[in-house]
Amino acid sequence: MTSPPQTAIIVGGGIAGVATAWQLARRGLRVCLLERRDSVALETSFANAGQVSPSEVAPWSKPSTLFKALGWMLRPGAPFRCRLSTDPAQWRWLWGFLSRCTARANEPGLRRL
Repeated sequence: MTSPPQTAIIVGGGIAGVATAWQLARRGLRVCLLERRDSVALETSFANAGQVSPSEVAPWSKPSTLFKALGWMLRPGAPFRCRLSTDPAQWRWLWGFLSRCTARANEPGLRRL
C-alpha cells in the first residue's frame, strides 16, 4: 500500500515561492501555491523582473543613498519607498539607516561583502 503524496503549502507567488513550489512538485509533493494577487510575480519579483543578482552586493548605506532615497520616495516604482508615519520606531530605523550612509560606515560592510 502506498501512502498519498505529501502536500506543501507555499505562501507567496514571487520568484522564491514559485521556484520552491516547482522544486517540491518535481520531487513528488502536491503543492498548493497561495498568492493574493491575480497572478504570480506581481509584487517584489515584478520590480526586480524575477532576477536574483548576487553581483549587486554593495551595501545600500552608501553616501549617495541619502539623496537618492529622498527622490525615490516620490516615485511609485522606486527601489526604496516607505509611507512616513508618526510611529517612533519608523523614525528610529530611518535615522539609524541614514546615519550609516557615510563612507566611513559603509566601507567595512563593503569589504565584508
